[in-house]
Amino acid sequence: MRKIFSLFSTCLFVASVSGCNSDDGDTQNQLKIDETSTEKTLNRVAFDTSKGIQTDVLNQRIEVINSASSYNDFWLSISSMSGNMPPFDENSETMIGIISNAQSCIYSPIVTGVKESDATITISILNNPSNIPEQAVCDPLPFEFYAYNIVNIGKTNKPISIVFESSSVLSCDSPIDVSGNTSTRLIIAVKEGQDVDAIAEEYQRIYGSDISIHRVLEHSRVFSAEMEDTVLLNLRCDERIEDIDYDEPVSVAS
Repeated sequence: MRKIFSLFSTCLFVASVSGCNSDDGDTQNQLKIDETSTEKTLNRVAFDTSKGIQTDVLNQRIEVINSASSYNDFWLSISSMSGNMPPFDENSETMIGIISNAQSCIYSPIVTGVKESDATITISILNNPSNIPEQAVCDPLPFEFYAYNIVNIGKTNKPISIVFESSSVLSCDSPIDVSGNTSTRLIIAVKEGQDVDAIAEEYQRIYGSDISIHRVLEHSRVFSAEMEDTVLLNLRCDERIEDIDYDEPVSVAS
């Protein structure tokens, strides 16, 4: 089977965060299984996000904000922003401002998830290509528009990593983040009240040889599978799906 869905680009930006009070504790456990149904946990960080366009900064920029003064400085630096500047509490929040280096009519960046490890917090951003009609002019005005994303999370002193993903055009604005280290097999969790057997069978029926279902665990509402890029793109926009993780089998030492 061909190698599936290689999303992560080689662009990785790390900004050190200093002067913080505590780590964010608002996380959720995410289920992973291997062939022996071993459970593992991943930490998903709760976040708020806003996005828009601006004309002040024309190069890529990552700004980690932990004080009222840095918040004001960032706000003033993109005073042309199309939306309202989100509120910020320096005592309980860390804000991350991400400015794209591509014109907004080429890419529409979407924050797809925030995850926490022992060493860092990683923000995933999907560079979703914009649909430009043939022979249309990108930003025909004398100045260019560049996209920005702003992310608010709980106060943290951990370094912040920004990972940019690229893909074909997705059919939704908020695709599900794919977590873990890239592998050929994925673990898909469906939402409470959904029939995991029926969903797995539906994808097998529709996509045929483009997806290979390995195991379905009804009590855990998860199934494991290998699949082609087009199948994963649709899974990420399926409102019945709760979580998607790369499978990381656990080896037990004898």
